[in-house]
Amino acid sequence: MKLKIPKVSVSIVSYNSQKYLAGCLQSVLQQSHQSVEIILVDNASHQNPATEIKKNFPDSDIRLIRNAKNLGYSGGHNVGIAQATGQYVLCLNPDVILAKDYLKNIVCALSQNNKIGAAQGKILKCRLENQLEKTDKIDSLGTKILPNHQYVELGGEGAGEKHHLTVEVFGVSGAAPVFRRTALENIKNGAQYFDENFQSYKEDIDISWRLRHAGWQCWLIPTAIAWHDRWETGSTEHDRQEEVVQRRRQKADQINYLSYRNHFLVNLKNEFLVNFVIYSLPIIWYEIKKMFYLLLFERRTLRGLKDFIKLLPLTLQQRHDILRGSKIKPSVVRRWF
Repeated sequence: MKLKIPKVSVSIVSYNSQKYLAGCLQSVLQQSHQSVEIILVDNASHQNPATEIKKNFPDSDIRLIRNAKNLGYSGGHNVGIAQATGQYVLCLNPDVILAKDYLKNIVCALSQNNKIGAAQGKILKCRLENQLEKTDKIDSLGTKILPNHQYVELGGEGAGEKHHLTVEVFGVSGAAPVFRRTALENIKNGAQYFDENFQSYKEDIDISWRLRHAGWQCWLIPTAIAWHDRWETGSTEHDRQEEVVQRRRQKADQINYLSYRNHFLVNLKNEFLVNFVIYSLPIIWYEIKKMFYLLLFERRTLRGLKDFIKLLPLTLQQRHDILRGSKIKPSVVRRWF
């Protein structure tokens, strides 16, 4: 008897991503995995993507959902996941191009290990100007926690042979993670899979935390390759301090604000008290240095602290619910530092 091929639902959230859409959609349509549905969620872009779809993919079965306002990464993908019918869900950035076996290789890994709740491939850097320029430079091999509780991308110049190994990682990057649908339902909070309080930035860290609290694993599948047009927004574990500062100055104010606010949200919501105590010195030193930098050069970002305080009661309630049902111990988390 022929085995049924598991369906993968691809949720793409777009906001004024006109220059990327054709390449992204084409790479999904050309996947070697045979059972794929595409859900394009548009976050109130200036241009209607229906024109792009009709022009470039007239015979495709791409489902388009247009939101009345920009719901961010979290809200947009929550809409897409709610409409998905697949056993697995790929939450895909529109500025990502997939190699043709990306889904096939990740689905194979998920099928062989039912403890994996989320997996990602080896994501490399690319650039789209007049034409697509692919590189072999690492964008992300997953996410990692540093002792100071900063979250970084695994990769960078010091990645070495690590990018050839199929390994468990702390968390998955938000660029192209594939989730097991049962894992998403397991951690769902009301109608939300991703926490919409995060809007964008570090929502991938939060969902990785919650998967781990629920007993699921996150893995890197390096045979699955993708290219991401991201050059100035991701910090890696090997960045020098001056590189971090330079990168911050190149980011939009909104990005820095959300990233700063969500850094506090994700740690308060998910980390164990004992780990805060054990790593209190690197945490305090990191926060003091960052506060001085913001006071001197980036005061607009400090409004993130004010918004964090507003969200404090809700975040504490979420923390109580998560830790009460957690299936992991603080010592298990510490192995990822």
